[in-house]
Amino acid sequence: MACGAQGLFVLSQVTGGVAANEVLLYGSEGTLRFRDGTLYGLRRGDQEFAEIVIPPEEKGGLAR
Repeated sequence: MACGAQGLFVLSQVTGGVAANEVLLYGSEGTLRFRDGTLYGLRRGDQEFAEIVIPPEEKGGLAR
């Protein structure tokens, strides 16, 4: 990435503990979860995911 960050993507249909329509991104400060069109965040030390509200002007969409 332009900022120097690196990413590793693992795609699996057999990984346990993940809902069918869910993406999890793990980082050093927390985790992002995208499930059924909603984004959630969990910071290091938190016990539960909290919804992250994205303002309409910042929302993207499907590439077509």
